[in-house]
Amino acid sequence: MLALLAMVFVQPAKAADYTAGVAIVDARTVLWFQGAGITQSIAHYNVDGGAQQNVFMTYNAARARYELDVPASAGRTVNHSFTYTKAGLAYDTPWASSVVGLAVDAPVFTPAPGNYTTTQNVTLASATAGATIRYTVDGSAPTASSAAYGGAITVAAPGKTIKAIAIKDGAMSPVATAVYQVGAAGLVHGVAEDGSTARIWNKPPTTPGTNIVHYFVTTKAGVKGAQRDENMVYDAAAQRWNGPTISPIAAGSKISYFFTYTAASGGNTDSAWFEYMLCGDGDCPSAVPKPVFNPAVGGKVAAGTQVTLGLGTGAVAGTRIYYTLDGKAPTAASRLYSGTPLSIDSAVTISAIAIGPDGQASRPASLTFDVQTACDTQPRQCPVAAPTFSHASGSYASRIAVNMLTETTGATVHYTTDGSLPTAASPQFNGAVWFAIDPVKGDTYTLKAIAVKDGRESPVVSADYKITSNAESAWDGKTVFNIENGTGGKYRDDQIYWFIIGKDWATGQFVRADASGRLVPVTEADNTVPVPNRDKPYANYAITLAQAKSIVIPPIQSARIYMSVGKPVMVQINRDINGNTGYAGPNLENSTDPNLDVQFDFGEFNINRPRPASDYPGIFVNTTRVDMFGLPLRLRVQGLDGYDATVGETLKETRDELIARFILETPPEFHALAKAPYAPTRIMAPAHATFNAEGPNAGYLDAYIDEIWNMYRSRDLVMKVGDWPTFTGRVGPDDVLTFTDGIDTYKIYGKPTTQEVLLGKGLLDDARGTTPGTDKYNKQLQLQAQICAALNRHVAEQPNERWYDAAYFYPAGSIANWFTKFWHEHSYNGLAYGFSYDDVGGHSPSIYTPAPVSVTYTIGK
Repeated sequence: MLALLAMVFVQPAKAADYTAGVAIVDARTVLWFQGAGITQSIAHYNVDGGAQQNVFMTYNAARARYELDVPASAGRTVNHSFTYTKAGLAYDTPWASSVVGLAVDAPVFTPAPGNYTTTQNVTLASATAGATIRYTVDGSAPTASSAAYGGAITVAAPGKTIKAIAIKDGAMSPVATAVYQVGAAGLVHGVAEDGSTARIWNKPPTTPGTNIVHYFVTTKAGVKGAQRDENMVYDAAAQRWNGPTISPIAAGSKISYFFTYTAASGGNTDSAWFEYMLCGDGDCPSAVPKPVFNPAVGGKVAAGTQVTLGLGTGAVAGTRIYYTLDGKAPTAASRLYSGTPLSIDSAVTISAIAIGPDGQASRPASLTFDVQTACDTQPRQCPVAAPTFSHASGSYASRIAVNMLTETTGATVHYTTDGSLPTAASPQFNGAVWFAIDPVKGDTYTLKAIAVKDGRESPVVSADYKITSNAESAWDGKTVFNIENGTGGKYRDDQIYWFIIGKDWATGQFVRADASGRLVPVTEADNTVPVPNRDKPYANYAITLAQAKSIVIPPIQSARIYMSVGKPVMVQINRDINGNTGYAGPNLENSTDPNLDVQFDFGEFNINRPRPASDYPGIFVNTTRVDMFGLPLRLRVQGLDGYDATVGETLKETRDELIARFILETPPEFHALAKAPYAPTRIMAPAHATFNAEGPNAGYLDAYIDEIWNMYRSRDLVMKVGDWPTFTGRVGPDDVLTFTDGIDTYKIYGKPTTQEVLLGKGLLDDARGTTPGTDKYNKQLQLQAQICAALNRHVAEQPNERWYDAAYFYPAGSIANWFTKFWHEHSYNGLAYGFSYDDVGGHSPSIYTPAPVSVTYTIGK
């Protein structure tokens, strides 16, 4: 970026544009730079004339300035200048010097915060002589532009939250917060943050006959939402009244609210307006100081590391800490911290809140830890398991489909069939390798393979095959479905549920498999389970493992197998005007869906009929993470002629470990997908959660999409897809990307959005201008799929041959679909279905065999 700045004309700074200096803030020495309309700042500095540093500064919205921590203690001199951007132009400031001063003392409140029966006049003072005090009473964090303290602040019923800072010579004190409740007992209230959702709560001074919350949300960009007026519901566990869940909501948004409730003197009363700024994982002021961790930073630690939780500075006597270890948002109903250290023996997220004696809670604090292994400390000496083959060397009287498997999680398998030594650059195994008598290749083959992970290679394994006939074994059309309990006692067989639903080949209508394997038509009469907030009941088709662990089923199309623990998955049966049945499965983006609190997952499959009814008999089946992760699943398919393939998670990692590792191994934008309100029930796929059109990451991929569209305005995008002629594409002034292969033209009708890329929909699933069943139709959709995959994997700027080579996917530090990357790293053979076109280039865990014998899904811990 510095090089880019050097290429443009940099002008001398205007003195009126900015102010700058050095201050001690929260015991840190901070170099700061501030000015209206400035969109970027780079600090050039040295300490006591030492080596010059050139570092991008970070914008601190709470203090409305750019900041950078520098390694300088009190009394040392920081020499500094800045390069900043304003109105698209770059400016350089002259050099200046600042001596690091002492920290500014935070304001002190008189009288002390608490509950009072009469109006209070609150005074503020700082022990730092000459400091100016700035404060707010709307719940927002005070800044240098907040109201200046000039005399006592009157606090009448029902009370106020005052936040204040002291400022001297550019240095700011920590934020001091005081909550005053005025009245017979005071109205205690607050906002609980649960990842991308929030909930307003209160504790009125008397048991209310009326308790209503009135609120609206203002986004970080200043867009004010409509006011809502909702009845509150009593939460017996937390002993307070809760408003509805507000979702989605992003850090930096502000909730403004007040209450109408039954007054102690009778009748109803309205509280004052309150404001709460959503913080997410940020370091924001908290009415009750957040708990602190020791060690203070998460990540990889030695096994057995002891983590302690403590009260933050300023916590009042009687404040208690409550915590969770399973990803749930902590509440007063969570575990009470006793002071005993927590031992880190596997990957875990510790989330904690502090609750004061009046019931007011802190913002949540959380850290994620994992146990350091030998592979972390000595990665080059960490072995990679050699692949195993489904078929031993030998002579076979039929064509065979050889599968390969390495037990090293996330390792990819690479192979050759001509006897040469395989390398990491050899083709990646992504599905059965078929051997048959071929007029060119002959009837004898040598298969060699290695497994590769993080630059490490396994030993080479080899097998020789001679094919004496291309015969295909006859299949009777029946497939055994097995569901295995791999939870290690975490769940009993009677706590694990499953069911299969799909379409009957003969009727085209939806059917379900019963415990004997019989396909039973579904009807609206099956909707017998009432669901709160739904007009129509749901159907419960679930079978427990205690009732049946294995069934034999005939061919079925467009099928799913749902698996859950603790509770069954429910679906709703519908019928269209033509009498055709359909069903509504779980919709995890709907707040009234009955499956929201169910830990479940599913597999997708098609069992085609035997020949001659189908040209492609047998089973197509996979595991998928396209929508979410609910349970660790391993899928094994066995068939005639020695067919044996395994995909999915290895089950070496528990469900809780995967959720914690997701937070450790993905960029910050993705962390909320594995936190409340989604975790611990599931990890949501990006576009179904915080990356949707209303979410905080709605435009996450937009800058990269813009870069690619602009790149191919001035140069050709040359693509080779399958056996088709080479395609050449260009983006026009209307943002339409048009391809030609010398036969016809094919289009992407505009620049896709982040959601369209993550979901593979809209402009990337657009057949307009073509006719189904034609080459043009197939080519246009295939080209859109290739572009979609390249944008998810961040390879669209690379030469086309790299679009299909996993070694180039997800470059470090890039904007990409890191949700998908994570599942490839934690699955057999590095194969996963993380977005709808993850099969482009063959990187999905899709299995096909023309003669299946058994399908086994194993549910992990």
